[in-house]
Amino acid sequence: MYTLESNKLVKEWGSWLGSMSWDYFVTITYKFDVTMKQNQRLMNDLSNYLHSSGEGICVFWVTESAYGKAHTHNHMLVMGPNIYRLIFNFFNKRKLISDKFVRFLKYRKNLGANFYVAKYLGSAYTDYGLINTTLK
Repeated sequence: MYTLESNKLVKEWGSWLGSMSWDYFVTITYKFDVTMKQNQRLMNDLSNYLHSSGEGICVFWVTESAYGKAHTHNHMLVMGPNIYRLIFNFFNKRKLISDKFVRFLKYRKNLGANFYVAKYLGSAYTDYGLINTTLK
């Protein structure tokens, strides 16, 4: 259950994420079991891939796992040109997804995706990171 500190953390992260101009809220569910460690490698590879695209992109990603089990899924807030194509192609080339496993929703700040992405940041079964290709 949430403690006062974790509630505060979610609120602060959610507020910070809400201060940005995201283009999409993304959910990626893998076709196969992907462990947290495998997902961390995928996120590192995604970061390298997005940096090599030459596009100005920002992605805040959160990986959730049900009590440390192998089946993970990701939520992302993303912005930048061609971001849908880049992210979809990255996971699709690895045969981890299909159209039904990826949901790109136009980001609408008033719907609270910034808080939804942050909801488990204090959990031991969560991993997260920021990919910003404009930073050197």
